[in-house]
Amino acid sequence: MSSGRAGKCDSLAETWHDAGPPASPSAGDLKIYSRFLKQAMRNVDSPKIMILGSTPRLRTLVARLEVSVTCVDISERMLVKTSELLSSRNTRETLVCQDWLHLDVPGPKFSAIRRR
Repeated sequence: MSSGRAGKCDSLAETWHDAGPPASPSAGDLKIYSRFLKQAMRNVDSPKIMILGSTPRLRTLVARLEVSVTCVDISERMLVKTSELLSSRNTRETLVCQDWLHLDVPGPKFSAIRRR
């Protein structure tokens, strides 16, 4: 794991509640994400989504879709802090602390992979 990138994310974790676009998706962005995710999940028996990053608004959107999600972020602190900001919890969410550039997530294929 790159300590430089993780350190930057650790700092951002402390101020994430103030983040707006482009770091955090706008309402319009969320409508686009929602449309895309619904299309990607169409005709899929057990959809699975991966979110690269721990953006609370995307995680809340996926929670409302009631599907399995794997959320990957390089910073454990970011995963913890952004989890505190979720307006809807997903009991089917798995948090993974890894560098996206060296991602090793065993298991199923994903219906959609979204970058924050």
